[in-house]
Amino acid sequence: DEDYQKLILNPLNESNPIIFATGPLTGTSTPSSSRYSVTAISPITGIWGESTSGGFFPLALRKCGFDAIIITGKSTTPFYILLGNQKVEIKERPGTHDYLQESAPHRAMYSYS
Repeated sequence: DEDYQKLILNPLNESNPIIFATGPLTGTSTPSSSRYSVTAISPITGIWGESTSGGFFPLALRKCGFDAIIITGKSTTPFYILLGNQKVEIKERPGTHDYLQESAPHRAMYSYS
């Protein structure tokens, strides 16, 4: 409860988790079962926010051996997460880290905060 109160006061706190979780039927033959949700405390509203989607990502996540990914912390450089065979690797994004030097199409592919 104390942690939740801390996150409500500062949703951009590095301890605020962002959670990618698959549905319980993902990977089964049940129709429309390839679903996942993304949840976190919203920095805009200060309350719990959730979004759901479907597609190939939930099945790929499940095939890698994961039901969910919980990300916390703060990075000083852009990175990506590589998942496979029940293994997680956090890798620095190659190339320049200077947002102003990147081309417009490249900036459109990445979100910088």
